Parts: sequence; C-alpha cells; structure tokens
Amino acid sequence: MSVFYRLHQDQSTGTKRSGKWYARAVPTACIGTRQLAEIIQRNCTVKKSDVMAVLEELVEVMKDQMQDSKRVKLDGFGHDHIMHGPRPVLLNHSPVALIIVAGDYQ
Repeated sequence: MSVFYRLHQDQSTGTKRSGKWYARAVPTACIGTRQLAEIIQRNCTVKKSDVMAVLEELVEVMKDQMQDSKRVKLDGFGHDHIMHGPRPVLLNHSPVALIIVAGDYQ
C-alpha cells in the first residue's frame, strides 16, 4: 500500500507557516460501501449482504450519535465528530461539517 502526496505551499500571510511547503495526501480512488463489503466478504466468512446490513446500520447509528453531540470512536480507526464549518454536508438536512480523524486515539 502506498500513500501519494502533493506538495502544497501555505498562502496565508502574517503567520509562521506563510510560504512553507507541506505534503497533502492525494486519494487515487474512491471506494464505496458495496466495494468495501465485497472486500470484507473475500477476507472472512461473512456474506456481502450481512456486511452491507451492518455498515448501513453503523452509518445510521453514527449519524444519530453525532447529532446528539457525541464523538464516535471506532477502535483501530479513530474517531468522528461533527462541527459547523465552511464545507457543510447534510446529515438529515442539518448543515454540519463532518471531520474524520484517522488514528489510534484513547
């Protein structure tokens, strides 16, 4: 597995970061829920339909919990939370920005 990066120069003015270069991860493809379910089915004994049912319910439960101002932690992945921000997405017609932080957090 490789992670691809693109160099980005900070364009802000009057900060310590101004003019400095940073690496930004660049996605090479987008994998959907059905594709994830197919991969999971190949890697274990669970059928794709069962995986889809769990993933669809996981999305609903995570939405409900985040809309209740809770942070959702997925062990081994990190945590997700919502906040108002400049790039809103709609969760049940409520404008919020979804911030996904990957990592192993306590």
